[in-house]
Amino acid sequence: MAVALIHRLGVVICGLVCAMFTSTAAQQTRRETAALSVSERADLLLDKNVLRHPSFGFVVPLPGPRFAPDRETQDAVRETLGRHDLFAWAFRVPDDSFFSVTVLVYKGFDGTQEGFRRFFTEILPSGRAGDESIYRDSIYWEGQRREYRLFSQDSRGVTTDERCIPSPQSRKPGVIACVLLVGGDPDQIKIVRDGLRFTAGGP
Repeated sequence: MAVALIHRLGVVICGLVCAMFTSTAAQQTRRETAALSVSERADLLLDKNVLRHPSFGFVVPLPGPRFAPDRETQDAVRETLGRHDLFAWAFRVPDDSFFSVTVLVYKGFDGTQEGFRRFFTEILPSGRAGDESIYRDSIYWEGQRREYRLFSQDSRGVTTDERCIPSPQSRKPGVIACVLLVGGDPDQIKIVRDGLRFTAGGP
């Protein structure tokens, strides 16, 4: 199961990378100016059963206090990303390979509905696996609800549940924060997925 989890993460992340390398030179230049700093890459803090990123101002609750960095998955995802404007952290309960929580951050979001939609329509679709049934793949930008939601299951029964949200428009440069959940039971998924949020006191 651990191999299957890493495989699913790799498939989704690979879609991000492949699409970004087809961007125009102007887009490349813009993204280079939004590179995550060393401190931003090190700033996701695990505090008992919650992840906090003080620099970007978002939090991710976890369904228990036993979560720890998942170095194997984390290293695999980071190696696949290979970008200065994208970064990832992975967590799971030691000795439990059934549920993996990966936090992804994209720095350089322009704060617009078009920019949010473009990020998903141009990047994420190329990461879909051929044996994957997609039950939800939706972008919402209405009123206070601004998010991306994905739910899918591959032929081995491994589920992928993803939610992404944009930072407040006042933040410059903007970021998109995502939680990518592979495996897990409905209660675990709901706590993490629905709990991702930017805090009122964030930058």
